[in-house]
Amino acid sequence: MAYYVSDTMHFMDDRFTVTPGVRYEDVRTDYVDQRSGATSDNRATAWLPGLTLGLQASDDVFLFANAQRSLVPVQTAQVIYEGQVANEIAWNYEVGTRWQPLDEVELSATLFRIDYKDQIQFNKAQNIYENLGETRQQGIELENRWQATEKLALGLGYTWLDTEQLSGKNAGKALPNAPRHHVSAESVYKTGPWTASASALYASRSFSDAANTITETANGDAGELPGYTLVNAHLGRDFSLGNGLELNLSGGINNLLDDDAYFRGSDVSPVGRLPMPGRTYVLEGQMKF
Repeated sequence: MAYYVSDTMHFMDDRFTVTPGVRYEDVRTDYVDQRSGATSDNRATAWLPGLTLGLQASDDVFLFANAQRSLVPVQTAQVIYEGQVANEIAWNYEVGTRWQPLDEVELSATLFRIDYKDQIQFNKAQNIYENLGETRQQGIELENRWQATEKLALGLGYTWLDTEQLSGKNAGKALPNAPRHHVSAESVYKTGPWTASASALYASRSFSDAANTITETANGDAGELPGYTLVNAHLGRDFSLGNGLELNLSGGINNLLDDDAYFRGSDVSPVGRLPMPGRTYVLEGQMKF
């Protein structure tokens, strides 16, 4: 059960808004393992306050800031494995700006920080869940949108992420699966019934475990993860069939550069390298009626 209330208040001729709110969550779960007969139960109750501020500083500049407390109760997957689990509580903070210097250009910048009291991670090597304790994630997000012409739109984004475990045996080390640098770019070109698009994503190297293991283990369950670049391209055409029917036929290529990066572990492959899908060709059709 969840109960919440919020209210938006306007000041300075509606240019400044303040939205306080609070949410109360009461989560009760009971589990039965049909194989072993083992039972488990969990209850999580929490007050989750939040505050959002927005200021239209000028016709072109909007400033915002917010702070929110969040709850993630123990999940079903955490119950069927052994280990230490907990209800994850976090404080989330953001402050940033959106700037539109021209009608065709939109810029945004956001500073963010997430403080976890208990962060849960699945240890693939030992097949158990671990409580990493207190962690911190912080960084900056930059985004640019440019309508270059009536037909061509371009976008560029960058995220810098800094993570740290603040308690436990791995205090001072980075969180797993957390690349420090993300760069994204996209373009969309529309002319008549045709639409062509291309996108690229770069993610820097990261670690696959909380211990930040660099040298790959014998069975591949831990070790450094390489950076990768993923490029996708897409071309589609609309066909009007009359009577309100519209058909779209499109084709695309995913992982155009055939990057052979890999990840480590998943629910279906807890150890070893899991390769990123290679170059893939896609053909699609959609009908609107």
